[in-house]
Amino acid sequence: MSKEYKITFKTYANERLGLVTFGQRKVYPLYVQVTYRRQSIYFESYYFDLYSKQQYTNYLLSGNAVPTLEDVIQEEERVVKFVTDKHKDNFTLELFKKQYAFYCRDLLHIFEADFKQYLQVFFADEGFPFISRCIEAASKEVLAINIYEDLKTVLKDVLMRTLESNAVHYAPPYLPLYQFAHFLTGHRRSYPRLPVFNWLNPDTQLKFSAFMKGHPDYEVNSVLEAVDKYLSL
Repeated sequence: MSKEYKITFKTYANERLGLVTFGQRKVYPLYVQVTYRRQSIYFESYYFDLYSKQQYTNYLLSGNAVPTLEDVIQEEERVVKFVTDKHKDNFTLELFKKQYAFYCRDLLHIFEADFKQYLQVFFADEGFPFISRCIEAASKEVLAINIYEDLKTVLKDVLMRTLESNAVHYAPPYLPLYQFAHFLTGHRRSYPRLPVFNWLNPDTQLKFSAFMKGHPDYEVNSVLEAVDKYLSL
């Protein structure tokens, strides 16, 4: 009878590195340790690295909230458990690293850059090249949703409707995914999360199909195909 090996993991503050800003706090970077057959791998938390970026720090300026360190730890626990449960019969640390890198990714972050690119092209085509350049210049410091929500406030209705209508056909499905993630989060001012491992859950897919009935401009299958295309890159 083959011996069963236990898979263990923990998150910890890597005090060997310098303090960094996370939200409004100075903390040590969060790392993850996974141990199997007395061998361990160590790596920085994907979610800690993501939500410590300047874009998310600036999100706080609008009176909103970003995931807390406790939220990040819970998300790490969820994705690690997902991957280890998925590969109980063929687990290796090398396989884990590959699977973690795929399933931990946040869909909203995946579509961030391309949605901002859509906004740049839209304003350039509409005869506002300097707005396009401003979006480009701010892209590393401001989230796409912050840009979009400010545009809704300042643009004339006709131009905003054109922007949203064109987005259905020429932009990645960032807007419906963000709105759906907000629906799942349930907190208006908390930045939503939509990790790949959660998105691929059949229950999540059913919830998304039901949610999209209130957004008839988008075809559910087209959104699903767009996400699948990005995930296969």
